[in-house]
Amino acid sequence: KAGKEMSPDERVKKIAHLKEGYEKIPSQLPNLNIKFVNTDGPKSAVQYQLRSHLNNLLGIPMQKAVFFDKDGTLVDESGYHEKPQRPPRDEIYFDQTMEGLRKLQDAGYKLIIISSQPWVKRGKLTEQEVKEIFRSVVSQYSEKGIQIDDYYYCLHDRSEECECKKPNTSLLEKAAEKFNIDTSRSFFVGSAPAAS
Repeated sequence: KAGKEMSPDERVKKIAHLKEGYEKIPSQLPNLNIKFVNTDGPKSAVQYQLRSHLNNLLGIPMQKAVFFDKDGTLVDESGYHEKPQRPPRDEIYFDQTMEGLRKLQDAGYKLIIISSQPWVKRGKLTEQEVKEIFRSVVSQYSEKGIQIDDYYYCLHDRSEECECKKPNTSLLEKAAEKFNIDTSRSFFVGSAPAAS
């Protein structure tokens, strides 16, 4: 309160300078096992990060996971952008994904799909058809020795502003709760920024 007034640009520079200073501390004090938690997100997402760091600190075992978008990542969506009326289906990738998925699985990662599927709202698919597509994808990968541990999908349209459509985190949180996932050692793989 007693400090001088700062412009917004000066404030941003000051915050960046402080952040830079804090980020140097772990290398200067390696014995303290200092962890940073990103607080740019919903409170519940921050809580999962804190839980992961505390459990690691206390030696409580947790699972690690790689979350995947379905369309364009695990399932071929070529031709989809030329025919936007056709929802993505269940034609899985083979050569492009099998080796990487197998390495992740062998390294102990849970493989979980998190997907936006607004096709029901748009009248292009029924929810039963969406479920059948996901079951087919999981089954096809299983036949190739890849275990997809679970899948979650959002049926809402972007205009509904739900908590489950990416980049919101409620589906990730459900998976983290179910599988006791350490979010600090987990990753998300997608084909493009969330737009649907």
